[in-house]
Amino acid sequence: MRSDSVVSSYKDDQGYIRIYDPSNPCSDSKGYIYEHRKKVAEKLREEDPEHPALDFQGCLRPEYMVHHKDEDKSNNEETNLKLKKETGHKSHHFMVNNPHPEERDELGRFV
Repeated sequence: MRSDSVVSSYKDDQGYIRIYDPSNPCSDSKGYIYEHRKKVAEKLREEDPEHPALDFQGCLRPEYMVHHKDEDKSNNEETNLKLKKETGHKSHHFMVNNPHPEERDELGRFV
């Protein structure tokens, strides 16, 4: 018989690790939480519980993303994770995939 204290995890279709942690207020309705978001939220709660990225339950707010520096979505080592606001995260990937921004206007359209 399995108890809720037993940790299980799986890799989802997008390559992210999801952990079964039903007692965590940040988990979804099935009791799972993304490992990278859990790790960053835990670190922030320890270092700065009033950080603007945390909501009243200590969960990462939805407008904050956790970037995997090496692009490996399953590498959740602390040194590989960086907290970014969603707009900053999207612009990072845009610049990586489009290294010549001068060829686009401020809305990202080709000029």
